[in-house]
Amino acid sequence: KRALQDTPSLSPTLSAAKPENLEEALKTSEVVVVQGDWSEEWGERLHQFSENGGLVIALTSLESSSEGLAKLMGNDQWKLSNAELKNYAMLADLDFKHPVLAPFARAGLRDFTKVRFWKARDVEIPKSEQESVSVIAGFDTGSPAILEKPVGKGSVVLFLSGWEPSESQFALSSKFVPILYSVFENAGYTSRSAPTSYVGTATYRNQDGVSVPAEKPGFYETKTEDGNHTATIAVNLYPTEGQTAAVDPELVLSEFGVMLAS
Repeated sequence: KRALQDTPSLSPTLSAAKPENLEEALKTSEVVVVQGDWSEEWGERLHQFSENGGLVIALTSLESSSEGLAKLMGNDQWKLSNAELKNYAMLADLDFKHPVLAPFARAGLRDFTKVRFWKARDVEIPKSEQESVSVIAGFDTGSPAILEKPVGKGSVVLFLSGWEPSESQFALSSKFVPILYSVFENAGYTSRSAPTSYVGTATYRNQDGVSVPAEKPGFYETKTEDGNHTATIAVNLYPTEGQTAAVDPELVLSEFGVMLAS
């Protein structure tokens, strides 16, 4: 709950649901975090939730069963087992090209060596699904640590270790909140402000659903792609329109290859 703070474009509302009222909670939820030993019945129900466009973040623990995971993934060949660690595991083989880790690609942000995992699970990915499953990060033991699988219109993000301190240092690290929001953004729930729209490049859908250019600054009502809703967008003049300071023509125009006669 402390991690899910409001941003200019995202206001997460967190609620906890017990198994007996989870069905009702799914009707009003867009993201579900499930942990521990979820039953085969709820694995199947969460698979349907993801197929319909929901995001499921699954945290495995010593109690998690292969049967529950298989139902969640929609394939009985998914297998879980407890990894044998000498002292702890660390993240390795991080895929910084994946959208979840792309924000950490810069040199100052790539270091995950302070995040240690005391307990971990090994997972067996069915051969038929290995091409569709993205391994976002692995453990230094060689097994996956975080992976993503598209399921219908949604997806499942699987963590092969828990977030509680007895399992790992992940939730206590400075990487936790950014990765959490990066997972949301990858699923379509962006935490960034909407891009600024400018006259000359901005378009909007009129009442007939036709895309037309916004020729003047101001507020425009636009139809969504499905045609069922209306949104308001703000169209602005380019910031350069307000730059009225004197310039040296020889310096400015020469940048564009325009030479001036003496």
